[in-house]
Amino acid sequence: MLSSRVALFLPFQGNKRGQRAANAGTERKWKTARFFGYLALATTTPDGVAAGDLVHAVDRVRQVMETGASLAEAAQALETDSQTTGDIESLPLEPGRSAVVRVMNLHKAKGLEARVVFLADPCGDRWAHVSKRVERHADGARGWFRIEGDAKGRPVLAQPAGWDAMVAEESQYLDAEEVRLRYVAATRARELLVVGRWAKPGNDRPWDSFDHSLAEAPELPVPAKVAVPGVRPPKISAASRSDAEVQRESAHSVARAVAWSITSVTAEARHIAKVARPIDAVPDDPTQILTAVTPSRRADAGTAWGSLIHGLLEHAMRHKDATQDDLRRLAVWLTVEEPQLRVVIEEALDTVERAARADFWAAAQGHAPSVEAPFTVADGRQLTNGVMDMLFASDAGWQVVDYKTDRSIEDGRYAAQLAAYEAALRKLGCSVAGASVVNVRTEMG
Repeated sequence: MLSSRVALFLPFQGNKRGQRAANAGTERKWKTARFFGYLALATTTPDGVAAGDLVHAVDRVRQVMETGASLAEAAQALETDSQTTGDIESLPLEPGRSAVVRVMNLHKAKGLEARVVFLADPCGDRWAHVSKRVERHADGARGWFRIEGDAKGRPVLAQPAGWDAMVAEESQYLDAEEVRLRYVAATRARELLVVGRWAKPGNDRPWDSFDHSLAEAPELPVPAKVAVPGVRPPKISAASRSDAEVQRESAHSVARAVAWSITSVTAEARHIAKVARPIDAVPDDPTQILTAVTPSRRADAGTAWGSLIHGLLEHAMRHKDATQDDLRRLAVWLTVEEPQLRVVIEEALDTVERAARADFWAAAQGHAPSVEAPFTVADGRQLTNGVMDMLFASDAGWQVVDYKTDRSIEDGRYAAQLAAYEAALRKLGCSVAGASVVNVRTEMG
């Protein structure tokens, strides 16, 4: 709810052509706020109108998602709203100010409140002509309409059978809709409700249904004259412009400050290039495989090879009864988008088999290990995320095992990565026994 103190509500009746014209500027400001998405920038508009629109848009997204809808459906609701004037209202919002006035009709007032609400008399006629009939049901709606000419008197060109009965039924619905909207009007004020009334009674007064409740309501005095504060001339001297520039730059520097950042513990591995495919390879043809292995282009190296080994190791650890044929079928599936790896599938299976015979593998299987375990930890405004290849709780504490799949590993190269794993576990309150790197290509017997 926006922090407005006073709202002025207009009845829903009347010609909407003028309303659409009046809202044209509002529509443009709404689109600007929506596409740029900067609340700080939006508050620089006169009276912070675009900022209010932006807050309204955020509230609209919240309303849609609270019904169980997705973020995409919420975005679609905003797009639908932006194409109409009935659901979009320009909401003034100046930073640090609450004594603002908002003018809207009753349709737009639904769900909003204010300390003081004025119900103003209409500027147009109430509905008096029914040109369509809609049957509304829980499972849908259907309708009928009459076709009329533009000449004086609206000559009827065509209409459904039984039209008079349809008009009577639609009129009942419209009367009930008026009652519902008047209820909305009368329940928007938190402290004071002011009802505007014509001096002479008549049939065109929108609030006549409130008359029986206003007999003892005090009449607010209307002063004969209202003192209007003078307009201060703007300061346009060189000194004032310089001061404004300094203040603007100071405010922008605060807005541009990084609120948070995120990094990965394996960021240093991004320099590893993916294996190049043959120039004449067809990406969608798995039979196009790399047959020539050269020092500059090896199938058993790089991130694609590492992903294959990690996938096979994860499956083998999760499913102790997985056979060699099971892993081979999985390897074929894992290499659909990397067909150059098909020639080294047997080598990958041998690598996994050797790892499964190693001491660390047996130790992990005895302690219900987690494989490919993702994590994210926060240190102030710094977020660090990653994935632990293997994690298990031994008698000495939690242990992390990180697989490496290349033929050689430089000493100390992964020290920072292992330290980050240990720090993340400690932040989660875990007693850490250690983190180690295992080269599944060369260290396995």
